[in-house]
Amino acid sequence: MATVGELQNLPKWRGLVLMLASFLVLFAGLCTVFALVVTAAQAWQEHAHAQWPEATAQVQRCGLDIYTRKPESYRIDCSQL
Repeated sequence: MATVGELQNLPKWRGLVLMLASFLVLFAGLCTVFALVVTAAQAWQEHAHAQWPEATAQVQRCGLDIYTRKPESYRIDCSQL
């Protein structure tokens, strides 16, 4: 049979477990909301990019030129003929 001291300690222990479980549920809920917002933002970006017109081009010549104003800098020159 449980003593009076054991019965008084039991609710604190249960309260701590309940608080921890509540925190984990709240944290999981916030993570879910964040994931939904990010997914919606990415879907909107993909939708917006799908509306862009397509263009095709053929690059005839490319070269690598040294950019003289900065040391160790190069400029890629791709010209279309």
